[in-house]
Amino acid sequence: MATSPVVLVSRTAGANTVDTAPESWSDPIDVTGRVRLADPDTDTAGRLAYYASRVARPQALDLAVASKLIVGSRYAAVSSQAEFDALPTTYDAMPFPASEQAAFAHAASAPGTMRAFIPSGGTISLDYPWLVNRALPADRRALADKAARVLRSDAARRAIAKAGFRTTDTATGPRIQGKTMPRYTELKPPTAEERAGALEQWNILRKDMRMLAILDVSGSMNYPAKGTKGLTRAKVTEGAAATALRILPAGSRIGAWVFSTDQDGKGVDYRELARVEQLDTPYAGKSWRDNLIAETRTLPGRLGGDTGLYDTTAAAYAKMVAEYDARYVNSVVIMTDGKNDDPGGGLSLDQLLATLKATARADRPVRIITIGMGEAEPKALRAISTATGGTSYIANTPADIQRVFVAALLARTAK
Repeated sequence: MATSPVVLVSRTAGANTVDTAPESWSDPIDVTGRVRLADPDTDTAGRLAYYASRVARPQALDLAVASKLIVGSRYAAVSSQAEFDALPTTYDAMPFPASEQAAFAHAASAPGTMRAFIPSGGTISLDYPWLVNRALPADRRALADKAARVLRSDAARRAIAKAGFRTTDTATGPRIQGKTMPRYTELKPPTAEERAGALEQWNILRKDMRMLAILDVSGSMNYPAKGTKGLTRAKVTEGAAATALRILPAGSRIGAWVFSTDQDGKGVDYRELARVEQLDTPYAGKSWRDNLIAETRTLPGRLGGDTGLYDTTAAAYAKMVAEYDARYVNSVVIMTDGKNDDPGGGLSLDQLLATLKATARADRPVRIITIGMGEAEPKALRAISTATGGTSYIANTPADIQRVFVAALLARTAK
């Protein structure tokens, strides 16, 4: 009976005012971050704008896009109507997606407070179909058919258009703030699988994580990293860890261990670098995030010993299962450049996998994400991750490391 494209609504003045239409929904959502989505789980306009931003975008996110979406998911509005309500009084209000009809209605009730834009590359529309329950008795179906005929009349279509909707008779849209909304390209709607994937991605990103990062400081981490013009593997790890820490939302709880043989006395291959704590927790005049970033800078000065990987993995997994917190996505992320090498003995791979199985609890899901570089043993790392429902990656260059750090952030369920 009617349609209404999703438009970008901006305040007419203020710090975040938009003056021209973006090329696509990806521009404000993925590139500039200058948009406030209403929660796609509950707001149709926010959901369709988010779907449109994923068009032609690969599922794998880079650091820049992931950081925008992580922040956006934390500050999503309750609804687009709540954003309209705030426009008259919020000078620095961010632009937001809404239906064209809702923008028209608001402009009529509060003239001069907003303007609306349709992305030049196209958008997705809300549609308003007439649906009749086939189970209705014959007399009710007859009434429904009569109502449908009325709604298809010329007078009804004029009334629908006057209310700010588009019909088959209206190629252009209503006038908003003195401007007739233009023709637009209707983007192909995502498939059911794509819609489910987009919402799952959003829900994963918006849930804070509780993560213990396990960083290899064995002697081989002092070797040059591939494709870095002389940077050591430790320096690449340091930079990638600091970058990942900067994009994590403040509510995440992160800690770190370092590992190589005999780190904390004979036979203990790991040492706590920083306990698991919320990133915005005040610490020494700064924040826990700042403390963690500072600790990552000490990695190059800690190198030495062999790769006591398996004992460290068992201990880290046991700790995170024992301290599991259902409010978060719980995970262990291990970065290593070698295969297990523990002259003092310790667990074999089969013993480690058996230990992980015995430690695991269905009501306390903890995933192990492994990131290998250099001489890491892919088969063993995959077996460790798979045993806990996690994922494994091989990375050597700085670009690889940054890419897999984002993948590690996303490689988790929303449970």
